[in-house]
Amino acid sequence: MLFTYINNIPYHYSIMNKLLQSYLEKWNLTSPTEISSTRMSTVYKVTYSEKEYALKLLTEFGKEHESMSWIGLKHFNGHGAVNLIKHDEGALLIDYVDGQTLKAEVTKDNDKEVAFIVCDVLKRIHSNKEKPNEDLWDLKRQFKSLFDICKEDNTPDYLHYAKEVILELLETETEKRVLHGDVHHTNILFCNQKNEWLVIDPQPLYAERTYDIANTFYNPDNFPEVVESTERINYLSEIYSKELDIPKERVLKFALAHGALSVSWQLEMKEDPSRRVRILKLLLSKLKQ
Repeated sequence: MLFTYINNIPYHYSIMNKLLQSYLEKWNLTSPTEISSTRMSTVYKVTYSEKEYALKLLTEFGKEHESMSWIGLKHFNGHGAVNLIKHDEGALLIDYVDGQTLKAEVTKDNDKEVAFIVCDVLKRIHSNKEKPNEDLWDLKRQFKSLFDICKEDNTPDYLHYAKEVILELLETETEKRVLHGDVHHTNILFCNQKNEWLVIDPQPLYAERTYDIANTFYNPDNFPEVVESTERINYLSEIYSKELDIPKERVLKFALAHGALSVSWQLEMKEDPSRRVRILKLLLSKLKQ
């Protein structure tokens, strides 16, 4: 990221420091310590009512992509997710989670155990079957990029195939829940205080619960020796089907469709989609067997 400098301080950080100060005063927070900073947000550990929490300040880019995050956390109400303490259009005050991410657990030897952890977390966040009062995206809106790219010339056949798959799934959509919408291994953290795994950073949708497992077939990043294999597709689909009581073929179809959507997003942003394409094609071969 390129920064403009003011008084030898990057403008981005100058803005965040002013924003931080405003929320410290607004929500009576003290002792801020920066935990992380991305193009989406900057997160601080803070003290509120003599307890530690995390203050997440959204960037302008983050507001475009995570402005509805509070709805998911409110709906999950601490079941498999961090608690939401306060929020407004630019920030969230949530539980501070001091453990490692699920990505750190992934190796060739324990990836199956990680899949069971994912199932446990999803069972908890999907336990609330009530329809939200807020207007959340459905899958038709979620897959707009894939539908649009399939109207263009020279779109790969596998994307057209995936478009037909998601249209079929939409016709038979069932068991709708408020979804996390972006489940992957760095969005699941271990909470030492509660001795359980919790999700953070939802991008909530209201859709069939199966969709929430789709992204895990493509994650974590930087583990091709684990992720890019037919063997993994086989055991993930078996575990998810059995543990979550979802037909295996439906699990695979949602995974394929989401991979195609991710490829369409990357093509829009002029990024290299080759890693996801390789996994997508493994799923495609599996479904065509």
